[in-house]
Amino acid sequence: MIYRLLLLFLIIISSSFSNVIKYAAYLDIVVDDSVVYLQVKKINQNSNKKISYKINLKKKKVIINDSTKVDYPLDKIGISNVVQAEILNMFNKLDRASSIAGSIYITSKEIKEKIKKYNIIEVGTEYGINLERVIKSGTKVFLINKPGSMYDLDNQLNKLNLPSIISSEWIENSLLGRTEWIKFFGWLLGCPEIADSIFKDIENRYYNIVQTNRIKYSDQNILWGSIFNGSAWIVGKKSFVCNMFNNIGIKLLNNDFDFISSPISLENFFTLLKKTDIFIVSNNLTTYEQFLSIDPRIKKIIPPATKVYSVTNEYYESSILTPDILIDEIYSIVNNNPKKGKFFRRLELK
Repeated sequence: MIYRLLLLFLIIISSSFSNVIKYAAYLDIVVDDSVVYLQVKKINQNSNKKISYKINLKKKKVIINDSTKVDYPLDKIGISNVVQAEILNMFNKLDRASSIAGSIYITSKEIKEKIKKYNIIEVGTEYGINLERVIKSGTKVFLINKPGSMYDLDNQLNKLNLPSIISSEWIENSLLGRTEWIKFFGWLLGCPEIADSIFKDIENRYYNIVQTNRIKYSDQNILWGSIFNGSAWIVGKKSFVCNMFNNIGIKLLNNDFDFISSPISLENFFTLLKKTDIFIVSNNLTTYEQFLSIDPRIKKIIPPATKVYSVTNEYYESSILTPDILIDEIYSIVNNNPKKGKFFRRLELK
């Protein structure tokens, strides 16, 4: 009898509390009847600070820092980066935004038109935000990332006693982990079911593409890096990029380096380039001539058969929301069947 009562108690508890996160390492979502807890487990790469937001569904409030409350679902939102603009647009909620920092970096024609249509005010400056414009916009809450610098937006927003909500999708080390943060925003915007449905569709397409292409993948030397102003940078095996490639069955030359990212000497970089079949340069370039002009030695060193691809602005703007399209492009490059891609641009001599 006691055993049965205990079992019933556990069933009740498990139905009241549900952790719906599968891939994101720094996010938990706990639903307890009419209260939802959004738990950010790490705010940036150099801090283990945690923060929790509570949504009271009955009272229609989001509780920030235990005391500050804003109306639920969020409205009159400040957007601090292009990814957030893409997320709000994905949910058809861009009309909830009142201000944005950095709209000049948005490449989507659709989002640019909506920013104009909904009179979303640009508040960004070179080193943060213009507080007078924020006040004029009527913004009630700001969505931000917190890298841990003197320019973190919450430092300025605190002067207006304007609450901010921190998300950490950008520090996730897996592609689906970053994408899964749409559930966090789905709850804040009042559409968690839509967020779950979108994520499940993305997840299914992602694994279907991986299953189909793992068999086709052939071993090639692939390098991801950048070179500018006489310096070369590469990502290492602890980076998001290497993890992304490893998870889809592709090994980069970068895996030989035990760091996240680091500058390396041009001599070491050129040694790597000599044995590279595919080089993905993170500089946003449009022509092969631009690539060669970075350093006159490249033309003499790079093998004639090496294929060079440039990362586009769209990669940084929206790849987090379309990981299935991203890995499909990567496979097409590696399998020597490149498509006209959104995230990578083939650089060829004219």
